[in-house]
Amino acid sequence: MLNLFDSYTTQSRDLHFSLLLAGYKHPTVTIRDDGWLPADVESPLKYIFKQAGVELSGKGRYFNQIDVSHFWEIDASGNDGRVLDKGQLRAHLNYVRQDNTRLVQSVEWYDRAGRIRLIEGYNQWGWKFRQTVRNASGQDMVTTYLTDQGAEVLTENHVTGVLIYNDPKGKERFFKDWPALVSYYLRQAGFDLKRVIINSLAAPFFTLLQVLDATEQNYLFWQEEIQGGIPGNMQFILDGNAGKTQVVVQQRHVFDQIEGLLAPNNRKKVSYLGYSYPFARLNQGHRVAVTFTNSDQVEKITELITALPEITFNIAAGTEMSGKLTALDRFSNVNLFPTVSGANIRLLMKEADLYLDINRGNEIFDAVRGAFENNMVIMGFADTLHQARYVAKENTFQEEQIDQMVAKLKKVTEDPQELEKTLQAQWQHADRVLPKDYQALLSKL
Repeated sequence: MLNLFDSYTTQSRDLHFSLLLAGYKHPTVTIRDDGWLPADVESPLKYIFKQAGVELSGKGRYFNQIDVSHFWEIDASGNDGRVLDKGQLRAHLNYVRQDNTRLVQSVEWYDRAGRIRLIEGYNQWGWKFRQTVRNASGQDMVTTYLTDQGAEVLTENHVTGVLIYNDPKGKERFFKDWPALVSYYLRQAGFDLKRVIINSLAAPFFTLLQVLDATEQNYLFWQEEIQGGIPGNMQFILDGNAGKTQVVVQQRHVFDQIEGLLAPNNRKKVSYLGYSYPFARLNQGHRVAVTFTNSDQVEKITELITALPEITFNIAAGTEMSGKLTALDRFSNVNLFPTVSGANIRLLMKEADLYLDINRGNEIFDAVRGAFENNMVIMGFADTLHQARYVAKENTFQEEQIDQMVAKLKKVTEDPQELEKTLQAQWQHADRVLPKDYQALLSKL
């Protein structure tokens, strides 16, 4: 069996983890490699690097370790960074995670007119492994993939779609697109292709079509919404044109939509199966709420603090706090944690059983997902939610519904049955299932 994903998104990771929990420890391949894949996830690019003799080891680069011209200045915060040449912006730094480690994933270089003309990608082993050139209109033209010694091993022409692989024997191999390259890689690497799991109707689907002769049973795990009707490539599968392939929908509301559109003879070809999540602990019912923010725009925080004196409010930031937030220290039930990172983040996650997703601005530390994995009750306002997938509808409020939020917080902290009911609703909203559900589905197909 093989997992074949387009990119290693949160949904890809959740499917991968669900399969592992259910005892399916077969290989996982991701086509789009951003340089930061987990060790147990393979990719065509990893294979190409290994074939070129590259040892995949080392550490990612910090913001002040990227390659810049002499005398240029690197100015960085906890969110991102920039390169300045006598005050003129020359590049923008993007971090791989918003966790205060400031490890660089990409650098966007500007021309004199302020247009991005070159994007350099840095990987988890610390070398510049990818360079993408853009034209003056902002269109990607060519991406070159490099070894740790700077040797070009793969070139992608974004205009024609053609990829050129420089193999270890010095031969240039031409592929018309990514599916052609990936199907070549899968056969060369010797993967078992009898059962293939894909989660996209893009490159993984077209790759599957090129290896159908080696497959016996395949699965499309559908993780997206649908717009108006069944996607064309999904209908292609249902019509029997992609071998023996089962469609598995991972969101209940999407499954209900698709089921209503299916012809009777296709209904057995579509199933529902959510995710088994990596919960770290149980909710202990502690009256402790936490919010992570890099902004002082934390909606209705003063009203919540004063209305709920029995709840301790821990407010943490990856940066220094403004006077607006530090003024909250006057309340006895508030603890402030500026420039928090590492072990302190984990400790705050472990101690709180409530997460308030009420900060405006970007989410930091993947906080909502972390709260979900720690089985916190998550509440927020409709305009401040960062990951609505993990927040049950009954825990999402309009800003003028502050009284309803206060009442709900009182209920879940005073009544264990209400707490359990609220957690169950949260799990259901996030399409939680058990490992045995995966075993039941995959064993019968």
